Amino acid sequence: MLNFLQSLKNRIKKRNLKRFGLSALVTLFFSGMIITYNIILYSTSKSKMIKSGELHAVQSAEEFSDCLGSGKEALKLVEHKLNNLLLADATEQQILDFLTSESSDIMQSVVKNTTGLYACIDGKYYDGAGWDPGPKYEPTKRPWYMDAHENKGYLTVVDPYLDAETGDIVITLAITLCDRESVVALDLNMEEIQSIAEKDTLEDGGTIKMVLDGSGDVLAHSDKNELGKNYFTEKNTMGSLIVNTVYKDSSKYFEIDYEGDEYSIYSMPLSEGWYSVSVIHSEENYRPMRIMIVCGAVLMLLSIGILEIILMTAEKRKQKAERLNGLLSNAANIYMSFYDLNLKNDTFSIIKNQNKNVNKYVTEESDKMRQKCRMIMNSIPDNPTKEAMLAFTDLDTIDERMKETDLLTLEYISLGNIWVRSRFVAVERDDDGSLIHLLWMVENINTEKKLREELESANSKLA
Repeated sequence: MLNFLQSLKNRIKKRNLKRFGLSALVTLFFSGMIITYNIILYSTSKSKMIKSGELHAVQSAEEFSDCLGSGKEALKLVEHKLNNLLLADATEQQILDFLTSESSDIMQSVVKNTTGLYACIDGKYYDGAGWDPGPKYEPTKRPWYMDAHENKGYLTVVDPYLDAETGDIVITLAITLCDRESVVALDLNMEEIQSIAEKDTLEDGGTIKMVLDGSGDVLAHSDKNELGKNYFTEKNTMGSLIVNTVYKDSSKYFEIDYEGDEYSIYSMPLSEGWYSVSVIHSEENYRPMRIMIVCGAVLMLLSIGILEIILMTAEKRKQKAERLNGLLSNAANIYMSFYDLNLKNDTFSIIKNQNKNVNKYVTEESDKMRQKCRMIMNSIPDNPTKEAMLAFTDLDTIDERMKETDLLTLEYISLGNIWVRSRFVAVERDDDGSLIHLLWMVENINTEKKLREELESANSKLA
């Protein structure tokens, strides 16, 4: 008994180990797939985000450069023509007429975001757009004049300032003339540059666009509320974090963490010490990936749970089948032969067979059941019970004979001239009640028969 219990314990332990091993294998498989997929997804998302930031920054830088470039080319041409006028000792009216004509041409066909040309020649102010600043206006003290003198002979981009004529924030292109004292200038308002920043943002709502000058001033920003701010003077703001990183780190791409959120930054240096900066909210870009990760994890857990339920159900069915087979096997020990007959398929399986004479007709599972059954029965020698036995084992009539019962029994003399008790037990019927499966059991009752005959003989003598 102890050996049996130990054997049973070992079998259960082995089954649990197999089930655990299969569950672990499936878990590792799904985990590996999800981890691999997430790594690829993260790499792809990050690469896409970097490319997106780079594209925005490069495209904006090109547009900003084009915006300034046309103005620079126009001013260089005006400088050349104006130098010729000065060398030719042109009158004040000729200079004013020239600036007026050139301003009109530039505003109509070259640079549309300008108020026109103006100059300070021999201390006198000339305005090509016809603006009169009044007697208190001192051109030599204006930023455009002073910056041009600091860079004599070179075209200068003046940092944004408040234009006295329009009251708008403008940037100015200025250059000294051949006398090294006079200056000609061209104002460019920030509307076009601002529209570039806003356009980028409208096309991609997850991107912040800005243009910073060398002092940290915000020249353009997708959020108009940021215009005019100086990020270098701020503390603990996103702008200050960005500008300090951009101006101190030569890397074009970097990441920052601000108030618990991650941001990817791509900066592109422009001329004049300016920077075109794209800011992408990483959280927004990573959200689909995180949703996919969560869904994948949930799917993995569900798959493992379903697999575990399937394995447990299969194990229970297997244990139940083994238990039933064990019970059936134990029950079969009292029989000489035990067969499972399938009338529908004309096949049968041997559960137990101790008669060696039958083995030549059948294997563990045999077809042509009716034919082989007749061969087995006909091999039994003639005896007084043979006719009844042949009728009893006729499988062609068994369905009709068992319409009203699930059990048929007959005692007869079998092979070896021994008495046996044969039973047919109905196991399964179809919807019409016709038999599909039968159990056929043959029990040795030779000793029982002799004892019964002796008892009957003794009873008759007593009578």
